[in-house]
Amino acid sequence: MAQHDYRVAILGAGPIGCATAAFLSQQGIKAGMWSPTARRLQPHEHPDRAQFECVGAVNGTVVVDRIVGLDALVDYTHIFVCLPGSLYQRVLEDAAQYWRTGQTVIVSGALSLVPLWIQNEARSRGAAITAVGWGTTLTTAHFLADGRLHLNAMRQRIDMACLAVSDHAAAATSTNAYADCQAFFGNRFMLVDSLLASTLANINPIAHAAEVIPNLTRMDRGEPWQLFAHFTGVVARMADALDRERLALARRLGFELPTLAQHYHRSYHVPQGPLNEMAQAIEDLGAGPLGPDRLEHRYVLEDVPFGLVFQERLAQMCGVDSPMLSSCITLLEAIYERSFRSENFLITALLPAQTPRELDGSPSAGMSVGGMSVDESSVDKMSMEEMSLEQMSLEQMSTDDISANGISADHISADDISADEMPLSETSLRDKPSDEIAPYELSIHNLAQRAAPIRSAPLDALLASCRSARAAS
Repeated sequence: MAQHDYRVAILGAGPIGCATAAFLSQQGIKAGMWSPTARRLQPHEHPDRAQFECVGAVNGTVVVDRIVGLDALVDYTHIFVCLPGSLYQRVLEDAAQYWRTGQTVIVSGALSLVPLWIQNEARSRGAAITAVGWGTTLTTAHFLADGRLHLNAMRQRIDMACLAVSDHAAAATSTNAYADCQAFFGNRFMLVDSLLASTLANINPIAHAAEVIPNLTRMDRGEPWQLFAHFTGVVARMADALDRERLALARRLGFELPTLAQHYHRSYHVPQGPLNEMAQAIEDLGAGPLGPDRLEHRYVLEDVPFGLVFQERLAQMCGVDSPMLSSCITLLEAIYERSFRSENFLITALLPAQTPRELDGSPSAGMSVGGMSVDESSVDKMSMEEMSLEQMSLEQMSTDDISANGISADHISADDISADEMPLSETSLRDKPSDEIAPYELSIHNLAQRAAPIRSAPLDALLASCRSARAAS
């Protein structure tokens, strides 16, 4: 498609929506913008347009077309969704009736497999669209106190998955969507094999949880605080633990993803190192935003139900333990006095309702150990062969027990674990004596990554529906 044929709409006029419009303007593409409030858009002398001021990677005034009603979306070739997850249902259900065949819908920092839901909704209305999910946002940006948008440079790498209109159109879908993104924003996109991979590549939910939880009283009091200046060792340890669980789930699904440290390196162009040191380097560059100054903030209201809860449910489907993830959700549910686990409509729409033990036909009563339903009082009587390796920490197993379960004793030594058998953030454990590795740092399932995932028809169907056009082609 020639550049003059592009008609680009952006849903959402927050920092990321406005940053997307700003970078498009550098390519000579004036976007149309729709927003439920449009409070960040300033009046323009032309009543059908709006504007905002930028500093940072883009300087000056950006002019956009004002989209008043969602019905105008039928006239656009490309639609960028730059909305918080908490607005997905309200906005996208209304917008779905205006998708039309041939459009490309690109979700920036897509959460909870929402591109799959968008495509399903379009198909149910007879529209064949290409749905694209980005694993992160184009850049980082925030509004200054004077109303100007401060935006940083575009990220060096953005993972993207393309859901084909049909199997026979997969190659064209991948080529066209990828070429369009490159034309819009340059050579920074990496096609991945599955929408699940790009979804798990989004580090915002785990990073924001680690940043928010130790600073909740600051949010509650409305105190001004710098996000990365308060990214201390405490925050780093929580973020590292959450990142290990994210990477373990990705590996169980067959994906190798960048670590949180690699993401910060690519996003902020700071040297890799301990997360707290990287955060301080980001702060020293002046690239760090203010932390949330209220409890009702998207770092919680969006990222918990649409990021953490979705990851937890996916981990349950795959039989991957995520104790830190679940603890964070439960803690925030108690503090906020609300059930974040019941607030994500996409879980009901896209994921099977069964738990792993129900998927394999086992009874659902009692506690589950490795997919088996057992009474708590009988756990001590269970043999090692009856218990799943994933459920047992290093302190609970001897080398003889491990050998009995089909894993040789040499896997218990951290020295024998190659770098490709653990997340990059865990490679430092190779230099640590195995008797000093705490259970929360390295569980048996992190040592035995060759274990097959729990398979089920619903899980296989989900994997197939998330298959990217790159893989299909």
